[in-house]
Amino acid sequence: MAISIKTGEISALRRKLHAERKLLEERERAVTVVEQMLREEAGGKKPSLPLILRRQTGTTFKDKVKNAVSSSDQEFTVADIETILKASGVPLPKINPRSRIAMIVQELHEGHEIERTFEGSGRNPHRYKVKR
Repeated sequence: MAISIKTGEISALRRKLHAERKLLEERERAVTVVEQMLREEAGGKKPSLPLILRRQTGTTFKDKVKNAVSSSDQEFTVADIETILKASGVPLPKINPRSRIAMIVQELHEGHEIERTFEGSGRNPHRYKVKR
């Protein structure tokens, strides 16, 4: 019995496995963040990030970022929004996802939908809060 498989097919399978491993690692990190938030909440502390695991209603990536931002009742950074989106199962852009999120957050800030509570510089990121 001979097996007919080409080396190109094996390479394609390996690439697919690599991509799926990467996705699994991202999901594991998101679950770890959610578990930490739940522990903080159970311990009487305020969670470090808003817990949003409900279905995202927006149809575009911008809508989903706006949804994540508007559900927050505390300060947040662009990295926090990225973590929330990952934990909610939102597919992020393959190229520079944090930059895309930062551009949308900046638009919301310029549109006076959110306010900057801390002017970041260097390794310290800007922090924002939703205007209520």
